[in-house]
Formats: sequence, structure tokens, C-alpha cells
Amino acid sequence: MKILMLLGLVAVALCEPIKFVDFWKPGSPDLVTIGLTVDIHVPAARLDMVFTILQQSGTEDRMWRKTQSRNSVNSCIGTDPNRNFDAGWCTTGATNNPCSETYCGSSIESEIESKNLANLICSNKSIIKSYLTIHSYSQMLLFPYSYKYDLAAHHSWLLSVSQGAIAALHSLCGTRHTSGPDAVTIYPAAGGSGNWAYDLGVKYSYTFELSDEGRYGFLLPESQIKPTCEETMLAVKNIANHVLNNRLKHLIKA
Repeated sequence: MKILMLLGLVAVALCEPIKFVDFWKPGSPDLVTIGLTVDIHVPAARLDMVFTILQQSGTEDRMWRKTQSRNSVNSCIGTDPNRNFDAGWCTTGATNNPCSETYCGSSIESEIESKNLANLICSNKSIIKSYLTIHSYSQMLLFPYSYKYDLAAHHSWLLSVSQGAIAALHSLCGTRHTSGPDAVTIYPAAGGSGNWAYDLGVKYSYTFELSDEGRYGFLLPESQIKPTCEETMLAVKNIANHVLNNRLKHLIKA
């Protein structure tokens, strides 16, 4: 069984991918079962954006969130990759204006980053049991849907697991998170990879919105970075444990 997590820019900056992977290595005292049973895949889907920010650190473009592709309409660069998937594409919370931060792209999966990630998930969908994306900020744990107000078919399951995860997160530093469907908990937005993965059949699809709730926003103080990473990993571990235990129950029944 595999758990696939998209480690976006925020997570790369906050949680340091090497330490993140090491956290899950077989032999970690409380993760032996998970480490031996579950493969964790961490696609680096937006390295060009990381390099852009590193190059332009300290400038007005340090908050760049789009890809680096050029469009044929004007000189504006990039597409929001989290508006570029086939999940109610460009119907709400997105725009066809290439100069906008929420530009949905010229077509579904127009970006090489989106296309490669979609291909990876499609080719492994029979063994992928959970898909997590990590964003900031707002202190939320979200699940489908974001492109419509309908409840997901597995709403009760998704809500229950999310509540357990944020309780685990809360246990470390007392940070409080809200959980619920994307559209009503934060805002409607079409074209997200998490909703697309869920529609594809990946039941446990979640989006983390990390700390804080707006005081510092994207500019979280250095002193809060490590605690944010550590508490988030507790929530990730909780979700992984649930998925693993649920899978084992099905195997036993079979």
C-alpha cells in the first residue's frame, strides 16, 4: 500500500524534505509498522518556483506561486498549478486571465508539473490510498469538495479522520485547526489536485493549511517554523495510521 503526498513549496521550506523522509524511515520507534508497510512518495512538482524564490529572495516577487511557463496571449508568466487539474476546472475561484495569481491555465493539465503529477497518480491509483497536499496558511485540514458545495460520498469518514488528525496536531503545541470541506471551510476553488485525486478514487485526500491564522501569514517567524512542521507531522502520522489500520481490517475480512 502506498501513501502519496505532494510536498509543495511551503512544506519544502518549512519541513525540509530530507528530514521529512527520515521521519518515516523503517526503525523509527513508533513508526515501525508504517515504515515497513507503506511507501511514502514525495513528488517535487514545483522546483522552478522554488528556484525563482531563492533567486529573488528579498524582492517583491518572493511570494511567487505560479509555474514559470510562458503563455501566448501576453507577457504574463505562469499558471497556478492548483487550479490546473480536472476538478471543475476554471469554474469557480479561478480565472482565465494569465496575469492573475489564480490563472487556471490554457487547458486542463496544461502545465508539465500538473501533467507529470497526474500521470504518476493515474499509473498507481490502484495502490494509492491517501493523497495529502501541504499549503499555508489558515490552520485548517480540508477535504473535498472545493469546486462545488456538495458533500463528498465519504464525507463522514473524511471528517472523522480529519478530526483525529487535528487532535493529534493539537497535542504538541496546543495549536487549533479547523477541519471541513474546502468550499465552505475556506473558499471555493476549482482545479485542485486534491479534489481531482479524490474524484479519481483516492479516498483519503486532504489539504493542510499550515500556521498561522493571519497575523504573520506567509511570513511565519523562524521560531514557529520547526513547531509547525513537527505538529503537522503528527497529523500526517495519524492519517497514515488510520489508512493502514483500515486497510488491515479489509484484508482480515477478506
